[in-house]
Amino acid sequence: MKARFAKAPALIWRFASAIPLPMSEVAKSATILVIDDDAEIRYSLSRVLSPRGYQVIEAPSGETGVAMVKKGPAPDLVLLDVRMSGIGGIDGMPFWPPR
Repeated sequence: MKARFAKAPALIWRFASAIPLPMSEVAKSATILVIDDDAEIRYSLSRVLSPRGYQVIEAPSGETGVAMVKKGPAPDLVLLDVRMSGIGGIDGMPFWPPR
């Protein structure tokens, strides 16, 4: 399964490099929680988003991500892997507080 997605970090880099740099202080202080069981994906997203002024927090599982959100403060954005064992994708939706 890993070989099928081996180029995912390169695809993330290409997609994320199209994200414009934030223009306001509000955007610069936004917190993004990246939940993925693949360390390379978490690393790639963090590497792309951090220089753009976002505070990136990483969680290796859905359960860890839910615990981080419950502990607070809630992130401004959650990027959640759809296919993970345990809590992932749609299963995680009820845990994120509405904004």
